[in-house]
Amino acid sequence: MVPANGVQGIDRAADNRCVTPPRLVLAGQRCFVTARAVGRMFKFVPRREVVRLFEYVFALAATRHGMQVHEALCMSNHFHLVMTDVEGRMPEFMRYFDSLLARSLNAMRGSSGSVFEKKPGRVEVTDDEKTIESAVYTLANPCAANLVRRSRQWPGFSTLRMAYGEVKVIERPKLGLWKRAQQKVERGRTRGRSRKRASYQGKPSVLPERVELRLVRPPVFARMSDAQLRAEVLRRLDARELELIAARRERGLEVLGAAKVMAQPWYGFPGRPEDLFGTEPSVSGRSKWARIEALQRRAEFEAAYARARAQFLAGIRDVVWPAGTWLMRVCYGLPCETSPP
Repeated sequence: MVPANGVQGIDRAADNRCVTPPRLVLAGQRCFVTARAVGRMFKFVPRREVVRLFEYVFALAATRHGMQVHEALCMSNHFHLVMTDVEGRMPEFMRYFDSLLARSLNAMRGSSGSVFEKKPGRVEVTDDEKTIESAVYTLANPCAANLVRRSRQWPGFSTLRMAYGEVKVIERPKLGLWKRAQQKVERGRTRGRSRKRASYQGKPSVLPERVELRLVRPPVFARMSDAQLRAEVLRRLDARELELIAARRERGLEVLGAAKVMAQPWYGFPGRPEDLFGTEPSVSGRSKWARIEALQRRAEFEAAYARARAQFLAGIRDVVWPAGTWLMRVCYGLPCETSPP
């Protein structure tokens, strides 16, 4: 049963005029995620302290929300992630990641506001070949943007140097939120304030001192060992880098270079205009039939969601929403069908 004081809010959420199309969030989805900084600003410019903050918060958010990370790389104003959403919690993961990263960067810079745009790009990857292509695209992004010649020269956060199954231990950074709290405690003690006043101004962090980031092999090409699959990704990455080097040579272009990238102000943004009206794909894959199947699943979900919404707005409050419904299940606790195995 729906609580009486929550009916109006649920009605507004269910009303199609008030929300974007429903999100299909299923456990076990393999996704290619792109999240951009607000206003395309260089909020993640890869200086050492920013990279430390980013990798700690990212690893913490991924661990807490059951994300299997297959590949990740952070550019100056966006990041790419190839992952499996094991528990179907991707929106929670992004909300937590955005909130904690924003608070820490803002504390370090004396700024305010969120860091990511409200809606990250999430594309369901439907086959093995496209998974590897997405991984290579992620790692080659600094080269494709003409920032560095080789991906290993990129100073930002990247999983390039990790092997499948490798665990990287990341210590909590002593800056941002954590540095600010520590300084307040020390200042209070120096001025002779009471212990109670000092502890109020600088409480110790409840976040772990160390977190682990594990690079998980994507569930593709079962005939290959972990080492063979990682070598294949790196081989394709090398070939892509050579293609980009040849293309720049033909056009007479040079890369910007890591030093100039890091010298950019975090409040800057690219000078190139952005296409604001391009298509936003929801699925990707090399196999035509796998793409069609995924699109059909989404169409069936949206049709089932529309039927449930119509019944709910007609007063049938015990309607069961289709599997993958995020808002009604998580925010309002309404009954939903279970996900298929």
